[in-house]
Amino acid sequence: MVIYIIRLYQLLLSLKRNLLVSVFGYASYCKHRPSCSEYTLREVKKHGTILGLWRGFKRVITCY
Repeated sequence: MVIYIIRLYQLLLSLKRNLLVSVFGYASYCKHRPSCSEYTLREVKKHGTILGLWRGFKRVITCY
């Protein structure tokens, strides 16, 4: 279920980014490669839900 939620988030973020680019000509992007959501998805698949989400959370907070 967590994987589906992350995929939905990625889809919605993609739609938002496309809208911002079409309206303003600019959208911000994640500074990490792979993106934080893709990294979290990989970690959840590799380490399970709890540890994967924790590792993803730690990565997201480095953006601020």
